[in-house]
Amino acid sequence: MYASSEPAAPSRAANLPPQGPLELDDQVRACAAALREAVATNGSQSVVSSEAISELCAALCKLIGADAHERGAVPPLTLGRQVEATAVLVTVTALLKSANLELFELGMWQSWSGMK
Repeated sequence: MYASSEPAAPSRAANLPPQGPLELDDQVRACAAALREAVATNGSQSVVSSEAISELCAALCKLIGADAHERGAVPPLTLGRQVEATAVLVTVTALLKSANLELFELGMWQSWSGMK
């Protein structure tokens, strides 16, 4: 359902020691905190490259899609607490553009899938 026609990127996870879900959960939270702090202190361009942002975004999209498939549609953000509405709009617009999708297609998919 969430398969991509693009070739898979080389996995760096193969070089990491096996981890349980809670260890990875802690690492994700630490990474998120480090990114928030770095952006607040230095701005986005000095934090990570555009390529790294793209890799992270792709991984998050796959994770959110898989999570929604397994648990049902659970919003990944608490609006106002973690991210400003403008940042969400900019991100959604960029995601739609990068997937060559129009807002109309999103609305149609939401109607057909029941995920609103």
